[in-house]
Amino acid sequence: DDIRALRDKCLSEYDQSQASQMSKIRDLPPTAGRIIWYRQIERQLQTYINRVAVVLGEDWENYTDGKKLKEESDNFRNMIDTHQEFSKWEGKAAACQFDTKEHIFDILNVR
Repeated sequence: DDIRALRDKCLSEYDQSQASQMSKIRDLPPTAGRIIWYRQIERQLQTYINRVAVVLGEDWENYTDGKKLKEESDNFRNMIDTHQEFSKWEGKAAACQFDTKEHIFDILNVR
């Protein structure tokens, strides 16, 4: 149930989450905030999996329910892959054309 609640939290979209609003307050770029959020969810998922291993034993993945849970957690982990998020941002940044020969700011002397 905890893993399902965590997955539902992730599916609710980062942009509408409290974490997104806190990232804006802290002046974090949206991609960085999303990656941090995904990593926090991934840590929570690992904590839940570790609890399952303590309760059912180290070979919990061999049980029928364990196999299903392992598959579900692996799919969820792939869904929150931070490398994909970074690659999307990197592609967008590479597509932008920055002219580094031009001035970024004009300094005006106002009296």
